[in-house]
Amino acid sequence: MKKNENFSFYTEVIVMLLALIMVIMTLTRVFAGSRGQSSKAAQLSDAVILASNGAEIMASCGNEEELMEILKDAAPVKEGTTIRAYFDENFRMDPNGVMELAVDWQEENDFVHAVITVSRENRELYQMTTGVYLKGDRP
Repeated sequence: MKKNENFSFYTEVIVMLLALIMVIMTLTRVFAGSRGQSSKAAQLSDAVILASNGAEIMASCGNEEELMEILKDAAPVKEGTTIRAYFDENFRMDPNGVMELAVDWQEENDFVHAVITVSRENRELYQMTTGVYLKGDRP
């Protein structure tokens, strides 16, 4: 009878260990997934901040040349109607930065319509559309 009790005890211990291992594996996957989501959320938050900064810079400009001048430390490149500039992790202008700010400047009369896109490693993170009246006399 003593032998049977030992067998039952060891069986229960093995079952409990297996259950504990399954719980640990599940929690590991959950925490790993949440870390990935946290990283994506941080990148999206940074992209929103950079796009907002880009919209404010664009609103302060009267033309594309002024925008290029303000972004000169980021070595802006103009491709058609789009101006691209690069920023580092701390939102400082950096020609070798990891985040790209692209402003598609569409001018109509005294109004500028712009699509501002923030990308990182050739992957679009955030896009916003904005518009501003150009400086000068308005009716």
